[in-house]
Amino acid sequence: MANICNRCHKNKTRKGMKQCDKCNKDRMDTYNYYKSLGICVNCRNEEALYGQVCCEICAEKDIKNKTEKIKKLKESGNYDQYKQHRNDLCKIRAKKRREAGLCEYCGKYPPEDGYKRCYKCLIKMRQKLKKRGLKISRSARPSFGMCYICGEPLYKDYKVCEKHYTQFVENIRNTTSPIESHPWRMETKSGFIQKRKRIAQKIIERRKNAK
Repeated sequence: MANICNRCHKNKTRKGMKQCDKCNKDRMDTYNYYKSLGICVNCRNEEALYGQVCCEICAEKDIKNKTEKIKKLKESGNYDQYKQHRNDLCKIRAKKRREAGLCEYCGKYPPEDGYKRCYKCLIKMRQKLKKRGLKISRSARPSFGMCYICGEPLYKDYKVCEKHYTQFVENIRNTTSPIESHPWRMETKSGFIQKRKRIAQKIIERRKNAK
């Protein structure tokens, strides 16, 4: 049975929702409006922190409320059920974003090749891993905006930094000897010719003996 919206107290809500569709739309429109202005979406008075949607005071209140909520859930023994419910919702959301060809984390941009997150989210994850002291494998460094040799920022659209890009270019320019005139190539070619001559000589000798 559908419940009554806890905001307008008039319209009915869909299953699992606390507000009706109209109130949800109005709430999201207001949220996006203050977000676009860079104002806290909670108090709507203070300027939001850089890269966030809340001011410092509201962010601290939010953390405190979540901590108290988790503490109460653990005391009541319902924390595991709450955690499982949250994980299920996250999996459903990630699946929908993956099917739509979007980043599983933010749902705004397409993911990088071979990864489930977009470039921005990979950079954020890289910063978190760096703070925790966790290492990133060399093969994964370019996807995090790092040179796969030294870990420095990438140069343009290449997989290396400017320093190693310059070194690679200089090494290619200094390689003046053509491939055909390379000593290894000449040795291989010479050995192949000698082998063909020996095989041809054996065939001639066999034909003579057969006569």
